[in-house]
Amino acid sequence: MGTYTLTIITPNGKIFEDPIESLMAPGTEGSFGIFANHAPLIASVKDGLLTVKHEGSREQFTIGPGTLEVDDQHNVLLLCDRATPS
Repeated sequence: MGTYTLTIITPNGKIFEDPIESLMAPGTEGSFGIFANHAPLIASVKDGLLTVKHEGSREQFTIGPGTLEVDDQHNVLLLCDRATPS
């Protein structure tokens, strides 16, 4: 399985930046997943749990509302009000 870079930024600064294999996010229209080589996308996220799979393990963040973008290089940027490792 391929990887891509996930960057999580809040008003307090960068919370996370690492290569990951996949993520599950709480979208405003329902939960969704992002895997390597995903097509470009912009989505709204709501309060909830962001689950990230990297280095063979899962990590969760409690996030606030924000915007998630998959760019044309298949990397993901999450801008949200807050993000705390769970």
